[in-house]
Amino acid sequence: MNKYNIAEITYNPYVHETKILVNGNPLSEYSKLYQFFKDELCLWVDKLTALLYHELNSQYVIVFQGRDIDSEIMRYYAEKDSNCLAYRSRDFSLDISFQDRMKMLESIIEDRNLKIIKQYMSIDIVLSECNDKAEKVFKELDIENSFFKAESHINKNGVLIPEKYSFVWFNNYETALNFYSESANQVFILYPSDKNQLTKIKNRCFYYGVTDETINTRIQNCLLIKAFNDVFIEKIADIAPDRETLLKLTAIEPELEIDIPSLLEIGVSYPLKYRQLPDNGKFPEIGIKCNRPGSIELKHNCIIGLSEGISEISMFKYGELFPFFKQEIKVIARNKISKIITSVDSLRIEVGETFRLSFDVIPNDPDNYVCLEYCSSDESIASISNDQVVYGKSLGKCDIIYSAGKVSSKVKVEVLPRLSDFIIVNVSDDILELDLDLFSEYKLEIKPFPADAAHQSYKISSSDYMVVNPVGDVLKCISAGTAIITVSNDDNSVRKEIEVRIIKKKKSMIKLFRRGK
Repeated sequence: MNKYNIAEITYNPYVHETKILVNGNPLSEYSKLYQFFKDELCLWVDKLTALLYHELNSQYVIVFQGRDIDSEIMRYYAEKDSNCLAYRSRDFSLDISFQDRMKMLESIIEDRNLKIIKQYMSIDIVLSECNDKAEKVFKELDIENSFFKAESHINKNGVLIPEKYSFVWFNNYETALNFYSESANQVFILYPSDKNQLTKIKNRCFYYGVTDETINTRIQNCLLIKAFNDVFIEKIADIAPDRETLLKLTAIEPELEIDIPSLLEIGVSYPLKYRQLPDNGKFPEIGIKCNRPGSIELKHNCIIGLSEGISEISMFKYGELFPFFKQEIKVIARNKISKIITSVDSLRIEVGETFRLSFDVIPNDPDNYVCLEYCSSDESIASISNDQVVYGKSLGKCDIIYSAGKVSSKVKVEVLPRLSDFIIVNVSDDILELDLDLFSEYKLEIKPFPADAAHQSYKISSSDYMVVNPVGDVLKCISAGTAIITVSNDDNSVRKEIEVRIIKKKKSMIKLFRRGK
């Protein structure tokens, strides 16, 4: 187990907001650090490490997320503090440069037909020692865009003007580090070096070694720490942006918007509807707290009601102390339909035929009965009317679906051809007559036509049951005579008749001869 803490510090310079997590968890709600979280980091960063050690009472590692210019300052204080074991930096989730944000702001202002009022910024450049190369760079300094223009004034008398942002040039490291000013504004002390680096901070004085190639860039970065950034924030406030526009200009990570119903049913899972502004395609880990533990659960990006009552939920991004979303939710128990029982499971009907369905539900007094509805999966094959009459339209298969919420039941429907005839295989269709012996039995082989007709059942009747008595498909010959056997469907719309004659067998003559002696 680590004997030190990992302090994750995130600073958003575009809204002046700091966040700190220790080992992935928020600081104590009583932490003294919270009082600085809405201030510019450069104004209190000198206190941060001491307050952090006082909070943790142990050594720590700093992981800083911010701009390079802010990271450079944070690193300086981290490396000065013996309780800070290591320092690491990382980029924002939304890595949009200051220049690109300015371009977005300019585009928004132009789209709204607003006037951009350029802000002029006076920069005092003090040459405490003569240096022709440095003086040439400062004279040629040109920092300007649509929102501001930095006008530099070279000052050789060595006296700072307190109201201005000041740059002081020294020809060597030693004399530069001996300089100090109590100016209310930031003072940037520059000296020639083979490295472009921050070497010292004292109060509002920042000491930088610069190479010949980096003087101009260093001046711009120094002004970006506060001066340019303040202008950017002011211009955003001037256009009074809506939330989405504000996030587009200032966000360093996507903001989450969550849509949750205010009414939940016990046991029903509702997917969370969310969007990120701006959207970077990555959804963060979310936790949920409820003032009634056990009443609501968040699982797989879905919210589920567990017990009846009114609860307030708070949703947090991973590791944050304060919720980004709060809502009151009522959880109710419903007496909903749990099962739909149809009068039949399957149905075979002819084209043009109708059949009335019916259904029952469990429980028999549900509160969502009015939500129950039914429909055909293919109206071109079979339809169902409001009073549940199914009508066969064309050959094929479909389902009649009954549903109420997530509960459903199906009746499988097959629309088939109409029965047109019965074929009696073992009776000639041309003659339709039979001669049978008295007391014999004869089984009829009957096939419906067409073979896939919807209704294939039939019945066999006799005009004289004392002559021929049909039992199933078998004709039982009772007595001599003639009877008409009829094969028909249930409604007698299709029928076939056979004439059956029962013939009594003649007795054979047997002659007996007596054998003589």
